[in-house]
Amino acid sequence: MSDLLLNLRKELQTKIEPDFREGFINFFKEKVKPLGIRSRHLQIITRNYRKFLPKEKKDFFHLLQKILSADWHEEIYIAFKWLFLRRKELVKKDFSFLEQCLKKHITNWAHCDDFSTHPLG
Repeated sequence: MSDLLLNLRKELQTKIEPDFREGFINFFKEKVKPLGIRSRHLQIITRNYRKFLPKEKKDFFHLLQKILSADWHEEIYIAFKWLFLRRKELVKKDFSFLEQCLKKHITNWAHCDDFSTHPLG
């Protein structure tokens, strides 16, 4: 799992655009922590890495917690997309994990929209 996260972060680093990052920061009224990666790149990376996700839900949630704890905007985007892909596996007891995501990691309207309409919805 640590290899997955390391490789993901290395690939994200190759897509950073400093000018885009500055524009991104200026766009939001809230404080955001972006790397500066365009959504088209995020969509491709999200799709390419999903085949490497842990099968066990416990391990999958652990990976998501590691990603979310870094608070990078783009990584949170990816984590929520992966969570949505596995939505059919979620059961009532998983709601506490979703609630934790909501309380700790939803800090701007973009994440709120994405999380509320996809994994939480």
